[in-house]
Amino acid sequence: MEQGRIILGSIYSVHHQEEIYPDSKTFRPERFLERQFSATEFMPFGGGSRRCVGTALAMAELAIALGTWIKQGNFALDEPGPVQPQRRGVTLGQKGGVKMRFIGPV
Repeated sequence: MEQGRIILGSIYSVHHQEEIYPDSKTFRPERFLERQFSATEFMPFGGGSRRCVGTALAMAELAIALGTWIKQGNFALDEPGPVQPQRRGVTLGQKGGVKMRFIGPV
């Protein structure tokens, strides 16, 4: 290997391994209820010594926010169709964002 070459792990590649995530390109959030993934199989906040220090706080905030929103109504995509990934530094995000609308109350 050349001196000075930079090597980065690809969280995107981990999250698209067919043996771990069958049909990985399909949005199926219930897959996370079907089994418990290890720290090397699901790592939205990185892993190892480089794991995001705010992981626990982010997950707690997410649970509170989603729970509150879901109790108050439903959401619908404004623009149906596949979401295109876009590189943002060493991570990926949604190209152009994901436009949704709130349909409430239940």
